[in-house]
Amino acid sequence: EGVLQLIGNIALGVALNPVIIMTLVGLAVKALPWPIFEDADDGAPIEFVHPISDWLNLVTSPFAMCALFLTGTSLKSLRLALVPGLLVMMKVVVCAYATYFFAGSFTPVKSLQNFSFLYGMIPSSSAPLIFAESFAPHTSETIASAILLGLMVAGPLMYGTAVFLQSADMNMTDVLISVHFQTSCVGLICSLLLLLMVLVLGPRVGCES
Repeated sequence: EGVLQLIGNIALGVALNPVIIMTLVGLAVKALPWPIFEDADDGAPIEFVHPISDWLNLVTSPFAMCALFLTGTSLKSLRLALVPGLLVMMKVVVCAYATYFFAGSFTPVKSLQNFSFLYGMIPSSSAPLIFAESFAPHTSETIASAILLGLMVAGPLMYGTAVFLQSADMNMTDVLISVHFQTSCVGLICSLLLLLMVLVLGPRVGCES
């Protein structure tokens, strides 16, 4: 009985999850007999008719800002620990090579394979932090640290990868010199800004290594 109750609670939690519910609602709305979507050109995203689209834009527009704000408020101190580092490596490095491998199994087009590698390198959004706050609040700080570290690690890697993939037919020595110079300039500016932030805000937020 205890096992059946546990399974029932898990199934109920999955069924009542907002992600599952809203997906089913979307499928139901698309099956409505009257038109609720605007006719879109080829390649254009499907949009709701007015005023539904205006209301949805109003409700969802603060999400990006609130998600970043949640990431910042979940960080009591930035901890360079093992678990956030492993999460970053899994998302930014392992996921990139995994998507490249699977893309090679599905398509022989080299440009699509390269795109899958770059796409797999995109860092995680704040969505995992929202789930952590809902289901495992004690992990929120670890997830927030991993998200922030992922943004810092993936930025230079994505830039370098995009430059090299775009310049595959060019002289790689010239490309490498250009990338090295640009990243050095950006790294110098970011280092100065980080040093300034640590000097000003470090004692207040209790930065720990």
